[in-house]
Amino acid sequence: QCPYGTQVEDAIYPVLQKLGNNINFNLNYIANDNGDGTFSALHGQPEVLGNIVQLCAMEYNPENYMSMIVCQNKDAKSIPDNWYQCAKENNLNVEKIKTCYEGDEGKQLHSASIKKTEEIGASGSPTIYLNGQSYQGGRTTIDFMRSICNIFSEAPTACSDIPEPKEVILTV
Repeated sequence: QCPYGTQVEDAIYPVLQKLGNNINFNLNYIANDNGDGTFSALHGQPEVLGNIVQLCAMEYNPENYMSMIVCQNKDAKSIPDNWYQCAKENNLNVEKIKTCYEGDEGKQLHSASIKKTEEIGASGSPTIYLNGQSYQGGRTTIDFMRSICNIFSEAPTACSDIPEPKEVILTV
């Protein structure tokens, strides 16, 4: 439910679609594991439950889970309750997500995700790493596309139609 996190998810989604298997994308969540099977997050329990259902979607729909997440982001205040409709609209395996979300598996996935964010020291959303380096660039689709494509030694053809940055003269 973090507005900055959802902004990044929405902007990176078209990049993931264009680059496909040329990119290894990982999404993890910043929250607290209370050690007793419960979690807390900056935006409360709805955010925790949203994290869990999205992790379950990732687990059982690795090829298209982002379509559910972007759908949910259209009405982020309704997260997690909008997961079912978004999963269904985007042809995700609703039953497997539901079983995972309602059971212990979702909690285990959330604990593992939290550990990953803690290992890299992520404390604010979004914390972005690109090729192991902290990313401080822009947060638009074009910014992400340009930054990712610049990393390739031989860029995929999807990188060939990125518009050149505009030159701006600024006097302060």
